Amino acid sequence: MHIVRKIVRILFFILFGAVLLIAGSILALYSPWTQETLRRAVTERFSDPEDVQICLESIRLRPPLRLELAGLDIVQHRDTVISADRFSADIALLPLIGGTASVADASLQGGYYRIGAPDSAMCLNIRADIADISSASVALATMAIDVDDATLSRCRIDMVLNPDTATTPAPAAADTSDMTLRLGRVRLRQLDYTMRMLPVIDSLSTHIADATLLEGNIAMREQSISLRSLIGSGLAAAYIAPDSATIAATPVAPESAPSAPWTVTIDSIAFDSSRALYTTNGIKPQPGLDFAYIEVDSMKLRISDFYNRATTVRVPLSISATERSGLRLSTRGTLLVDSAALALDAFSLTTPATSLDFSYMMGMGDLASDPTLPVSVKASGRIGTADLRLMFPAFTPFLAGLPAEGITATADASGTMGKIDIRTLALRLNGCLDMNASGSISNPMQPQHMGADIRLAGRISNAVPIARNFLDPATMRSVSIPPMSLDGRLRMTEGMNIAGRLTALTGNGRIALDGSWNSRAENYRAEIDTRDFPVNAFMPLLGVGRVTASATASGHGLDIASESTRMSARADIGSAEYSGHIYTGITADATLASGTAHVEINSTDPDMLAHITAEGNPAGDILDWDVTADATRIDLHALGFSASENTISATLRANASYETRTAYIKADATLDRMQMRTATAEYDISDISLGFSTDSTTQAALTNRDFHAALAVECPLDTILASTDSIAAAMTAMSAARRIDAARLQRSIPRMTLTARGARDNFINDMLAPSKMSVDSIRLRFDNDSTLALDGRVLGVHTPSITIDTLSLGAAQFAGTIFFNADANNRPGTLDKFAHVTLSGLATGNIAAMRVRQRDIQGLTGYDIGLQAVMADSVVRASIMPLNPVIGYQDWTVNAGNFISYNTSDRHVDADIRMSGGGSSVEIFTEHMHGTHWQEDLVLSIKNIHVQDWIALNPLAPPVKGDLSAMFRLNYNEHMQINGKGTVDTDNFYYGRERVADIHAEADITTAPGGALTASADISFDGHRAITLRGALNDSTLTAPMNLDLSVIHMPLSVANPFLGSSTGRLKGTLNGSLDIVGSTDSPTLNGWLALDSAAVYLAMTATDYRITADTVPVVDNLATFRNFAIYGTNDNPLTLNGTADIRNFASPQIDLTLKARDMQVVNSRRAVRGADVYGKAFVSLDAKAAGNFDFMRINAALKVLSGTNVTYVMPQAAAMLQNRSTGEMVKFVNFNDSASVAAADSVARSGMSMLLDATVAFEPASTISVDLSADGKDKVQIQPTGELSYTLTPMNDDGRLSGRININGGFARYNPPLMGEKLFNFDPSSYVAFNGRMMNPTLNIHAVDVIKANVTQEGQNSRLVNFNVGLSVTGTLEQMKVAFDLSTDDDITVANELQAMSPEQRANQAMNMLLYNTYTGPGTRGNAALGGNALFSFLESRLNSWASNTIKGVDVSFGIDQYNRTVDGNTSSTMSYSYQVSKSLFDDRFKIVIGGNYSTDANADENFSQNLINDISFEYFLNRAQTMYIRLFRHTGYESILEGEITKTGVGFVYKHKLNSLRDLFRRNRNTTETPE
Repeated sequence: MHIVRKIVRILFFILFGAVLLIAGSILALYSPWTQETLRRAVTERFSDPEDVQICLESIRLRPPLRLELAGLDIVQHRDTVISADRFSADIALLPLIGGTASVADASLQGGYYRIGAPDSAMCLNIRADIADISSASVALATMAIDVDDATLSRCRIDMVLNPDTATTPAPAAADTSDMTLRLGRVRLRQLDYTMRMLPVIDSLSTHIADATLLEGNIAMREQSISLRSLIGSGLAAAYIAPDSATIAATPVAPESAPSAPWTVTIDSIAFDSSRALYTTNGIKPQPGLDFAYIEVDSMKLRISDFYNRATTVRVPLSISATERSGLRLSTRGTLLVDSAALALDAFSLTTPATSLDFSYMMGMGDLASDPTLPVSVKASGRIGTADLRLMFPAFTPFLAGLPAEGITATADASGTMGKIDIRTLALRLNGCLDMNASGSISNPMQPQHMGADIRLAGRISNAVPIARNFLDPATMRSVSIPPMSLDGRLRMTEGMNIAGRLTALTGNGRIALDGSWNSRAENYRAEIDTRDFPVNAFMPLLGVGRVTASATASGHGLDIASESTRMSARADIGSAEYSGHIYTGITADATLASGTAHVEINSTDPDMLAHITAEGNPAGDILDWDVTADATRIDLHALGFSASENTISATLRANASYETRTAYIKADATLDRMQMRTATAEYDISDISLGFSTDSTTQAALTNRDFHAALAVECPLDTILASTDSIAAAMTAMSAARRIDAARLQRSIPRMTLTARGARDNFINDMLAPSKMSVDSIRLRFDNDSTLALDGRVLGVHTPSITIDTLSLGAAQFAGTIFFNADANNRPGTLDKFAHVTLSGLATGNIAAMRVRQRDIQGLTGYDIGLQAVMADSVVRASIMPLNPVIGYQDWTVNAGNFISYNTSDRHVDADIRMSGGGSSVEIFTEHMHGTHWQEDLVLSIKNIHVQDWIALNPLAPPVKGDLSAMFRLNYNEHMQINGKGTVDTDNFYYGRERVADIHAEADITTAPGGALTASADISFDGHRAITLRGALNDSTLTAPMNLDLSVIHMPLSVANPFLGSSTGRLKGTLNGSLDIVGSTDSPTLNGWLALDSAAVYLAMTATDYRITADTVPVVDNLATFRNFAIYGTNDNPLTLNGTADIRNFASPQIDLTLKARDMQVVNSRRAVRGADVYGKAFVSLDAKAAGNFDFMRINAALKVLSGTNVTYVMPQAAAMLQNRSTGEMVKFVNFNDSASVAAADSVARSGMSMLLDATVAFEPASTISVDLSADGKDKVQIQPTGELSYTLTPMNDDGRLSGRININGGFARYNPPLMGEKLFNFDPSSYVAFNGRMMNPTLNIHAVDVIKANVTQEGQNSRLVNFNVGLSVTGTLEQMKVAFDLSTDDDITVANELQAMSPEQRANQAMNMLLYNTYTGPGTRGNAALGGNALFSFLESRLNSWASNTIKGVDVSFGIDQYNRTVDGNTSSTMSYSYQVSKSLFDDRFKIVIGGNYSTDANADENFSQNLINDISFEYFLNRAQTMYIRLFRHTGYESILEGEITKTGVGFVYKHKLNSLRDLFRRNRNTTETPE
């Protein structure tokens, strides 16, 4: 202000001098010399060489009193502080005399004013290009300046406030002058203001395009500035904060002594059409709302009652603007700044979608280094979703679907930068989530010293709107966030020591996480605990349900290569649901110490008994791991991995090592044993060894007993993995080019050799054995050297139905062509119809061909047909070759040039194939007609095809036959609108030996313009239309694209009979129904009804028709409902069904049925007829419930066999077995070292269904159960049972458990064994059979008696008949059965006493004699020992003859045994005679030699050898092939009669044999009479 006062004084003296000059001389005043003199006087008067120098180019005073100055420079300390290019003003003379300078029309050009130097604490530069003052006055005595109207244009104000590190002296006393400045109206044009004040402001710039200042007052003594208003437009303000590097490099200024503050007040500030910027130096703006770069436009600024005194600033403001992101906002509040803090008080921020209210306070100072700085914030409001999109455009895809109201937030925190207390921090997304946090944070700006204690609580209600914005649709299907409540706490202390916990509750489940981390010590701890936690609610496709488990982990260090790193972890799964199974008892332990890791997994789940251990070093030059896995029992069906029963047990040991420097890998594994059990078979595989190694080459081997496989690849493993990309690229290129490039494919495959060789003892046959299949040997080799080559051979392929001697497979590459072939060859008697089958072909470029040939053992060709395909551009063209193929041993012809082609680009089909042979024909052709169809009619015509001939190439083809004819016609346009119609006829369709029907089918399909494919079809059986189908298959315009109507009209059930088999039963009646089928082909929904008409099921077992009610079964949404559905037996008491069957899965419907029967008669026949197995009368009651499907069924049943039941079961197989035992083996011996023999001797048929069965069977008194052991009923067992049995069957126990007791109240067992006569044992009423679990090992307590009459002769007594009781007792268990025989009598006291005196063993022997010989041989008796005609001899003869026929080959041998009484010299003795006969046919059975002899027990050795050994010889020559006439030469020695005795005959005879029905036939001559040898 000193400079200002000096300027005013200069002006005063200039004006005063001018007045004097005027007074002196008007002419002298205006002369240039006078004005120059005045200029020098002024510059010399006010210049001070030590302080201020004034330079003035010129002074001009023009009439009447206009002062003009030019080139004014005021320099202080060599720096220009004031300068003006030109100044002019009109000065009123009279006011000047009074001490007031009145100025009008003043103008300043090129003005400049500066305070301070660039390196001083403050430097202020003001430049004004033009300053115009219309009128102003200055009271010279008081320096009161009054400017009524002024204009300031192109003015620039620059201010720099530098930190001063030097000690700042106390400021000078405040200017106490009375100078004042009053501004009436000042117009500002193009005003620029910049300010730099480090370390707070890097740059603060303001540009005012146009503004008006009204009623301003500046008082120097009071140091106050006041304005009534500042109103304008075009304000552009930019605040740029310094970066961290600049702040750090800026020295901190010491505190200075306080100076007298200025007070600034502005009543009103208003700017329109303005803009503003806030950022940090060096920041590049990011898309959206970047809080480090805020730029607004179209801003309206309103400030009222602005106040500033020293460091205290109060700015009540209101701003509306559009931010760079597009966010339109309005804000209102008060900005408060003082030396202690900066505050935003009662601020509100609103946008069209957002409303926020907040207050904020932050202390002045360095936030990073001053922990005492206070800070507080209170905020509440919501941020709309639309604004979030503008603020964060990168997250726009993630904001879709969020509620429009957006996020609601509340915050309340206060404290210092040393510790901030968070009273509440709440975040809410309406209908989605609600989160709350509280706690404290210490030293947030110093990460190394930061601490925290935060509590979190909240609830997620619906995360779908959020999750679907972050996850793709596929992930959304696999990941979900269910409603849950959260509660947690996070604590952190200095040094990044962190501890926390989090608990989540959802769906009655809980998961808790707890852990800690010490960054300095690198110690950690983690715990997870779940209780019924629904994992499927988070990952629905994972298949995991509720989990109850716990896991802990603790350790030190994170570097696994460090010896000091240690870790211990354990997981315990109490229960985990996966794929419908609940896993229990699974634990896992892992440790790491001293560089060694150990892992152990144990499962005690009954369906997954397994133990796995692994040990090795996870770091080092060589990583070496050992793994042992022992799976005792893994039930894949119970675990849900198999649709049918499948249980596995295995033991695996493996070792692997990896050299980190050389990347050398070596691994070995041994499968000690693996047992797999399915519903139908058991597999036992053992001794499988695997080896693998890789460095510059890769080797792999598999060994299993006599099977050896090896792979050698001439490159490392990473090259092999990389080659998969080149193979895929080659395949892709071939697909794109539609050409086969064998050379490129060969180059993409690494050079390798694969070999395999095995015989019968290996896992292949182990896997095939349960299916009764095997191979004798197998050999395979694949090479890729310079070409690809494959050679394989399998010898002896055996199946239950066929045997193939040799199977060969080969392929070879020649340049760009691959040739391949497969052969099957059989020896005579193996598979004669398929003695030689060959499949050969080639693939090269755009050509592929294949041909199949089949010849039988006679060399006749059964099939010879092939196909060739050519790909040219986008057209695939196929042709049949040769032109004279053979199909089903019939010669066919094919038209030359035959083809069928398909254009892949326009989907056009063209064809011309015409085949005929054996009265049959097949034609496929297109009718080229002038029409509207884009695709000509494609016609398929089949006439009189013999189905059995065409399927005969498959040896496993079903036994069907019939004549097939068909006619199809199809066309479509460029929009793929299809029209098709056709018929199929199968005449005399047979399955096996039974006729099914004549089947006729019609079909019609049409595509509507909208793309819907509609179809209609009819099926007729023997001329009756039984099935119709109408509707749409894929109508996209409907909610359900498939909409079909199915009608069944009197469909004969008999068409199913051939497929059931005659031994099972027969169906009668018809089926009616109507079903609407909607939905999709993958998931159809059926609605309608089904009903049977006059239906019955005939069971061959009982030879009974079971009538089925005609009630309608409704079907609603795939659910068929049965309401009192009745099946009648032979009385009027039915079996009723109630319940449902869900037929959504046709292959395995879900049923829930209840079955009830009361006094139902299921059998009513007198004798087995028509092959029935059961006859008699049977009455039952039943209560049963069945629920499940064909994979798993739960059945509870209670069956009662009611009084009055007398039913007999016929066992024809048992009868045949007993009859065969007379000539075959009575006892079958099994070699238990032969697993196949054991399996065959003890096999139980298994079904593919797992069943949980709980059944009871009760027998009421007065019921009789019989079993006919022979077809004629002579061998029979009959019992009168009472009692109850309970049977339980579970998937875990295939044999089931049977418990209960059956009392045998009466009955008998009648049997005619081969060695004995009829035996009839009557059961004792005390007999019973008890079951205690194992069905095949019951407890037996059976007693029976057979009454036999025998002739007893004792010494000195006459013979007499005595009734003996032969007792049979069977006790113990079936596995440890005790059988005892006893003999007693009540008819004869003497014999009874003898028997009583015998030991049990002696009585048992007597009982056996009685059974075998009908003889009692007690003491003092003389039994009849004559055994002639006894069945024992017949049995012995049959056994000898059977043995001879099976053992002695090439000749016919027979034996005979005879016994007779011989009397010599009055003495009678028994004589045994053993005879034999040997015969041999020669010369094509035209000549026969017969030799015979005998051996007698009453002859000596010489007699037997010389006379009896060969006593019968004959030679026979047959005159015809029928052997009815022959000449016989013979010699015979033998006992003839009592008169002749033993004589020898020798002679020649002619024999003629002829079959006669009566004696008179001998004298008839009939040409049709057939000669039959006898």
